[in-house]
This record gives sequence, C-alpha cells and structure tokens, in this order.
Amino acid sequence: MNINFSWAFWGLSALAVFVAKEVYWEANRRRLPASIAWVGPRNEVFSMFRAWMREITAGLKTIEEGYNKYSTKGRPFAVLDTAGRSQVILPKEQMRWMVSQKDGIFSQQEVVNTKFAVKYLSPPISTNISGQIALAIRRDLTRNLGGTQKTVFDVLRLSLDAIIERDDLSWHEVNLVGMLQPGITHATNRILVGQDLCANETFLESFGKFSNYLGISAVVIGQFVPYFLSAPFGYLASIAVHIYRRKALRYLEPEVQARMDAVQLAKSDPNFDYKPPLDVIQWSVGTCEKETAKDISNAILSLALGAIHTTIMTSTSAFIDILSSPPDLGYFDAIHDEAASVFQTEEDWGKLASLHKLTRIDSALRESMRLNPLFGRGTMQQVMQKTGVTLPDGNHVPQGQWLGVSLTGINQDERYYPDPHKYNPWRFSRGREELALKDGTLGSDSTKPVDNDKPENIPNGSYLSTSEDRFATFGFGKHSCPGRWFASHMMKLTLAYIALHYEIAPIKVRPPNMIVGDCIVAPRDVTIRMRRRKAVA
Repeated sequence: MNINFSWAFWGLSALAVFVAKEVYWEANRRRLPASIAWVGPRNEVFSMFRAWMREITAGLKTIEEGYNKYSTKGRPFAVLDTAGRSQVILPKEQMRWMVSQKDGIFSQQEVVNTKFAVKYLSPPISTNISGQIALAIRRDLTRNLGGTQKTVFDVLRLSLDAIIERDDLSWHEVNLVGMLQPGITHATNRILVGQDLCANETFLESFGKFSNYLGISAVVIGQFVPYFLSAPFGYLASIAVHIYRRKALRYLEPEVQARMDAVQLAKSDPNFDYKPPLDVIQWSVGTCEKETAKDISNAILSLALGAIHTTIMTSTSAFIDILSSPPDLGYFDAIHDEAASVFQTEEDWGKLASLHKLTRIDSALRESMRLNPLFGRGTMQQVMQKTGVTLPDGNHVPQGQWLGVSLTGINQDERYYPDPHKYNPWRFSRGREELALKDGTLGSDSTKPVDNDKPENIPNGSYLSTSEDRFATFGFGKHSCPGRWFASHMMKLTLAYIALHYEIAPIKVRPPNMIVGDCIVAPRDVTIRMRRRKAVA
C-alpha cells in the first residue's frame, strides 16, 4: 500500500511538473509575435514538449528546415534548442544590425554562461576582466604572432615527430585525433601559460583534466539537461571541475602574482632587468592592472573551454575533408607541394611571411570550416533591454529572448557559394592565385591580409581568419573570436608540416560528423595510414 502510494505521489508530481512546463512553454511561445513562425511544434497535444523531445534527436534537421523555409526569404523563425530554450533565428540580412547594436541591448556572455553552463561550472568572472583578457588576446597575441611562431612550431614539431620514428619509412595506422591533439594542446598551453608552467607535469595534468571535465560538463549540462534542471545538475557536475581548477590554481596563481610583482618592480626600478615573456599571462597582467592574481588566473583557466578542443576538432575535420576527396584530384599532394615551395629552410618555419604564402592551405582550412562549423547556430545573443527590441522587419521580441543565425544554412547557401555541399579546397584561394599570377606576385609577401576585419580590402577571396556575414564560423563583428588569428596560424603550421613530412593514404568514404546538441563534432575514431617521407627541411 505504501509502495503504491509512493509511486502515485511521484507520478503525480512528475505529471504536475510536466504540465507546468508545458504551460510555461506555451506562455513563452505567445510572447513572440504571431508573424514569427515556429519550426518544430505541431498541432498536437503537448506540442511544445513533444517538439523539444524531437529536437533532442533531430540534429540539424529543424534548423535547416527553418532556414530553407524562412531565412532564405528574409524572415526570422523560432525554434527550441535541445535544452528546451526558445531561440529566434534571424536571416543573414539582419546579422549586421544585431552585432552593431550598442552594449546593453544584447549580451553574448549571458548566452555563453547558460548554453555552456559556465555560471555553474566556473566562478564568476567580471565583464571587465573577460573583456580585458579578450583584448590581450586580440591585440597583444595577434601583434606577437611573428615573435611566438618559432616557439609554437618547435612544440608542434616535437609532438608530430614522435608519431613515427625518423628512420622508419614503413606504413603505420594512426588515430587522427590522437595524432593532432598532443601538439595542438602543448603549443596552446605554451602560449597561454608560458615555458615554466609547461615544464611542470603536475600542473599540466591538473590543467588537462580541468579542461576535459569543463568541456564535457559544459556540453552535457548546457545543451542536454532541461534548462529548468540545469542548476542542480550543473552544481553536481562542477565538483570535479572545481577540484582540478583548485589544483591548477596552486601553480598558476603564484606565477601570475610573480609576473605582476616583476612588472611593478620594473616600473619602479630602472636598473631591474626584466624581459617580459611572450604569453597570455604576461599580456593579461598588462591589461588587467587593477585585478587580483586569483581573478586573472581564473579567467585564463576559462580560456581552456574554447582554445584547445575547438582547434583540434577543426583541424581533424580539415584532414578528413582533404583525405576523403577523390584521390585523382590530388588535394593532399597540392598541399604538400605548396608547403615544400614555402618551407625550404629551417628558418622559414619561424617567419610570419611564410604563413602568408600558404594560399591554398589557408583556403583548404577555411573551406572545411565552412562545411563543418563548430555549431549549427551562431552569433547567439540574449536581449537585455527591459522593453525588448524591435527587429529590422518590425517584429518585437521581449527581454530574455535569444537571437542568432543558422551557420550551417548560411555556409551552405547556393546564393553565396556555388555547389555549396561540395568540398572545394581552393574555393577561397583561386581568385588570389589568379590575381597573383596576373601581377607576378604569386608566392610573395604581397598575398598577406591588409585587414582581416575588412573583407573588402582583401583581393578576390577571404582568408581563414576573415569574419564576415556569409562566413561567421569564427563569430562576426565585435564579438568575433579574439584568438582566431592564432588558431589559424597553428592550424596552417600543423597541416603544412604533416603534409611536408608524411604521406597519408586516402580515406575511402568521409565518415559523418556527430551532432551533439548544437555542436558539430568531427568523428574521433578515424584511423589513417601514414608513413614518413624521405628527409626534408
């Protein structure tokens, strides 16, 4: 009797929660004007709940349906995400308007805090600190790409050379992610935290586990746990994250404090000989002069969420796209030839001008990012203005509503890209190559970008790090990824070095990506056959 009563109690409680959420969803649905069509809900009982359940397994189908039906006609539409949150997807024509609004109307950080459960998994990081850290990366790291390139290359080469012994010219089967992950991780860590901490194995182990737990928890809690249950599950998942955060901070915080003390001593004592290291710790100390070492350290640790795993996944997708293309097209051989023509001496690997000459490699990576963006929906922002906002088409949306665009829809729209579903690695380089052949500058330094934020200044094509409304994989406008130039350089160095030093057998069929919530994840179980080439520079 007691058992039956317990089951009845919990059953009725679950039903009450279920009905309450359906009422809440319907109320939210009615907050949007009727002129904004919904994609997903049907004319059925408990339509919003059932639409949410379908969305969990729909992958990209719902967003693609809405894009083809509404975005291509310049109209916004509404969908639920896999956590049950409503989103209004704007057409590309309204993207510039959204990202150009003044601060206070929209907030990208609020979306990040919720979508990736940051507010549960990470201690609060002030807007000022996060903004200053972003400035340090966008300004100081980008300015010092040339000064850090040799360091990054040396770390990458050490890891990539460990794949196969130098004197072993036989074929080997290698996991693709396993090949790329160590070098990219170590090189990124070297620029994030500097040489001393990268020599501390205890710190690296703690930082690595923190990064892994943070990444997994962010996706699971932020995109699969219903948003009304994210708090308890988020705090539970944060236990492991906080354990390894504290372990990493034992070493990172004293290093940051030592840098701050050295900077102050250099200002007060002209005889103090101090050569600032070229890393994110140092640049962050310079931009966050009024902050504490603990706050700066926490902000730097938080960069792990986007700095490492995204670069690994993007590089993995590029290799898969290149190697699964028809062998007779010779894409990998062409990339090898370009790398061989640019890197003829050891010194060339440390020259920024060398990377500017990698026209085809740059294009091949950008084309892969076009077909495989990290997320199906992008430039997502939350309406912060109490009175809501009125869209350019006259529709009014309330405070708290999320607005974004369909990245996969824009990136594969035939209006912007001919034959959009085909991988064409030279899509973005052909125009520049033709221009360079015409004026006799092919392969010279003249092919470097004038201003990566102004595509109109770039002749006949866009570079890998160029952010524009028809290619917002790195974001768009003032909220574009601040580290995209560094990520682009690392990916180009990695692809060039592997193509130059290794032969890789073609992949017969391209394995499909995994759709995890809104994340588009390259398959991690791909094995390739490769062998060393005879000794090269």
